[in-house]
Amino acid sequence: MSSLSKGGLSFATRESRAFSLRAKESGWGRRASQSRYLSEILTLERHRVTLAGSGHEALRRMEAEDFDVILTDIRMPDLDGRALYQQIERRWPGRTRRVVFVTGDPLASTLHEFVSESGRPVIEKPFLPEEVCCVVAVVAAQAQRGGFQ
Repeated sequence: MSSLSKGGLSFATRESRAFSLRAKESGWGRRASQSRYLSEILTLERHRVTLAGSGHEALRRMEAEDFDVILTDIRMPDLDGRALYQQIERRWPGRTRRVVFVTGDPLASTLHEFVSESGRPVIEKPFLPEEVCCVVAVVAAQAQRGGFQ
């Protein structure tokens, strides 16, 4: 079973551990509810979900636990998806392949360029459960085969 967190960032795969970063409820309520929905989708698929309230909390959790999939919103209040990805890249280079970006906004050209260069998948809001499950399954399977550090 995998684990996943609520909010802007999530990690998940079947029979693997997932982590999710969620936006705080105040001021980011819409994103928090979308994160809960994402968490529900993955939980129904037997993923174990872990949630974090911020990018900094996500990094602290990643220091203590290893997750197969990391779902992160591009836009978050304290540490956005790009900054989080760069921290993961600096601290745990092999884990960048576990990152999946989530967005509901048209990406500015610089963000679009960044996401393209990262080579990481993007899930667009509103979420389609089949798409979420498919992307998470592929990334999780790669992690379980030992393709990630």
